[in-house]
Amino acid sequence: MHEKIKPPALKPGSTIKIIAPSSMAGTVENLSQAISFLTKQGFKVSASSSLTHASTGRFFTAGYHIRKAEIEGAFKNDDIDAIIALRGGAGSIDLLNIIDYDIIKEHPKIFIGYSDITLLQMAFMRKANLVTFQGPMIIDMLETNSQVLNYNWSTLLSIIQEGNAVEIKNPAGSKWSKTINEGVSRGI
Repeated sequence: MHEKIKPPALKPGSTIKIIAPSSMAGTVENLSQAISFLTKQGFKVSASSSLTHASTGRFFTAGYHIRKAEIEGAFKNDDIDAIIALRGGAGSIDLLNIIDYDIIKEHPKIFIGYSDITLLQMAFMRKANLVTFQGPMIIDMLETNSQVLNYNWSTLLSIIQEGNAVEIKNPAGSKWSKTINEGVSRGI
């Protein structure tokens, strides 16, 4: 097995790219709220052009060639430090056999998501040896409970900025999180 590639840590002032390899944004207002949250955290934000554009016939943001190009472009762009998925949904499976994994290997970056995005994360690990992060996506930044939002975001930052090991718990008051089976896990 090849050595895993750990992307460089995120720093204050870093640029985060928002991509949508699966479903599109519900509204432009919601997207603006999430971008504002990231900006207030001290980051520059760049958003893919297809975030609010639906593809024809399916509920993805764009056709698979556009989504592929946006992923590869985000990795190739050396001004981008981290990539966060807009949301999960469906559609990542369409990209698995067409992504150029050498681009990802040659330009490692922090890549964050979960749900449907896990397919991409597993492919990045398997084909590019890139360590990725299960963490809040842009849609999660619309959380109305500021205590939950701050807990989720500060936990993620302690991992991707400082490399800390953390204990992850469902934040009190979250309407999105529910423990089904408690347990312990360890990352790479």
